[in-house]
Amino acid sequence: MSLKIVITGNAEDNLGAIYDYHAAYSLDYADGFHDKIVKFITNNLADFPESGAIFNPRLGTRRLLYAGNHNIYYIVGGEVAYVLFIIDGRGILNDELREAGNASIDEIIT
Repeated sequence: MSLKIVITGNAEDNLGAIYDYHAAYSLDYADGFHDKIVKFITNNLADFPESGAIFNPRLGTRRLLYAGNHNIYYIVGGEVAYVLFIIDGRGILNDELREAGNASIDEIIT
């Protein structure tokens, strides 16, 4: 059974920023990258929700790597996988997310 995939507002914002970054030098590349990462997320999380490494055990967040640099953070709840963030792995925000252990799931997905 495939899970429903929900890309949260934060993750949508991340995708928009990634698109804008690529569009600054090539709209064709930006379009292609966006389509490929969304397809990767949809296909992998729907059919293999446990494929991502556990990132924060207390919150149940997982991390899936795309194209060597992009970390896809998500949680699975029931029949739904919630994509929380999509972040370039070279940034310090990844470390900040690891420390987000005091936040609740409701705070993260809204």
